[in-house]
Amino acid sequence: MAEAVVGSLILKISAALASEAANTLSTISKEEVSLLLSVRSDMRDIKSELEMMQAFIRHADHLSEGDQPAAVWVNQVREAAHDIEDIIDEFTYFIGDKRKSGIWSSVTKTLRLSRNISSRHGIAKQLQEIKSKIKGISDRRIRYDVKGPGEGPSNNDAREKQLFRADYSRCLQEDFDVVGVENSKKHLIDWLTEEEAERKEISVWGMGGLGKTTLTARVYMSEETVKHFDCRAWITVSKTYEIDDVLRSIIKELFNEKEEMIPQNIGVMSTGSLTHAIRRYLQPKRYLIVFDDVWNVDVRDKICIALPKNKCKSRLMFTTRNHEIASSLASPNRVFQLQSLHYDQAWDLFCKNAFQGDLQGICPPELKDSATTIVKKCDGLPLAIVTLAGVMCSKEKSTTQWNSVTNSLNWMISNNEQLEKISNILMLSFHDLPHYLKTCFLYCSAFPEDYPIKRKRIIRLWVAEGFVEARKGMTMEDTAEEYLNELVHRSMLHVARANTWGRIKEFRMHDVVREVAMCMSKKQNFCMMLEEQPTATARRLSILRSQQYRPHCIE
Repeated sequence: MAEAVVGSLILKISAALASEAANTLSTISKEEVSLLLSVRSDMRDIKSELEMMQAFIRHADHLSEGDQPAAVWVNQVREAAHDIEDIIDEFTYFIGDKRKSGIWSSVTKTLRLSRNISSRHGIAKQLQEIKSKIKGISDRRIRYDVKGPGEGPSNNDAREKQLFRADYSRCLQEDFDVVGVENSKKHLIDWLTEEEAERKEISVWGMGGLGKTTLTARVYMSEETVKHFDCRAWITVSKTYEIDDVLRSIIKELFNEKEEMIPQNIGVMSTGSLTHAIRRYLQPKRYLIVFDDVWNVDVRDKICIALPKNKCKSRLMFTTRNHEIASSLASPNRVFQLQSLHYDQAWDLFCKNAFQGDLQGICPPELKDSATTIVKKCDGLPLAIVTLAGVMCSKEKSTTQWNSVTNSLNWMISNNEQLEKISNILMLSFHDLPHYLKTCFLYCSAFPEDYPIKRKRIIRLWVAEGFVEARKGMTMEDTAEEYLNELVHRSMLHVARANTWGRIKEFRMHDVVREVAMCMSKKQNFCMMLEEQPTATARRLSILRSQQYRPHCIE
């Protein structure tokens, strides 16, 4: 998130410098010219320093989650960026439009001259102080050995997360109990077992926690699938995968399924040798390879090249959170979008997991109101439903206990250790966003729960906030709309209403996603709600005017 703050600030500095250059220096005094040139030089120095820090922050932002020195350093960078942003806003105000003419313009110019000079002196002094502060932050990074890219434990952390994800996938294959997927399962099995001899690629996509892995695992383990294919492999792909590791995993999965001896030298084989071994093994076979949790389209060029197109009715399946990746990897008309559960399905899933034992999945009448509140809050997201049901299963089945939980449900989703899995799954999608989308996404969490946000409104707000970068041949509004479309394609936002041509008119943020985003927003001092206790460093304050969710203010 610090990377997003710095990225947004760099855009603001560039805009301020461009605005200052556009003003004619001949219209101001010599002393003002001198001050402006000094401020311009300082701003360029700060911009250069921030650009150098940005690449490092991209790594440190992730590292800071488990590294206290890195966390402190990232927070210091963020605070410095906020201070600079305040100065840039003040600077932009004072270099406002000077092209007005007439008697009134001359009078006001004379009256304001001394005040402007004094203010610009203050800006110049603040910039000098900020330059020193940034230098101090950079020095402390070296002094306290805050690790840079490739230096710290991030690779190990990524590997551990990948292993956790792989174990999670195996558990789903071996033992899972879900509802509402039979039609989807049948649809995918029909695609897998169709008579087309050419190899086909199938993508399953949707937001994190929706059950893509669960559904695909049920398809993978179904009797029809097992009988149809000669061999199968389930591969979990991380965001930072190593090609050789994935190729070795494919070999191990294929050989283990048939209880065959894995080649002894697999650990030292080169990429070419691994590719050749896989192609030789699969060439005469009808195979199914599942790639779970794909984050990059380069899987097709780096991994799938090892899988022969042998015209044996072989199939590849991919699960991903990104619609563009799903479309790019799949064969024509073989993209499956997984939808949220309908309320009845969500209710059945919750009751099955929350009321076990003697209750046999039946909700006691006195708990129905509380249970309904929880199910509605989950908004059809299976991960949230099952996780919250697990928490409630251990609670005493009393109205007092359950009402206590429902009254603090928003807080629990972001702060209860038992619900940490929900946040972890959803935060993977957030961390995968490029820096310019992170601020735009967090900004949407300032709107009320279930509030339909209009496309035109959010675009103008993003542009006004300075979140949108200039792109050649495009207006800022066009670029902002591309940002919105990308967030939708990444399953971070959901279309509430579109026009006949498919253009977004209104969108909304999933309730659980919003809670996680609000927690992150508060943690980063990006925005706070009026109902909370604002901190001195909160950058924005969201004011919800009424329970009817009339348009609110973001100050």
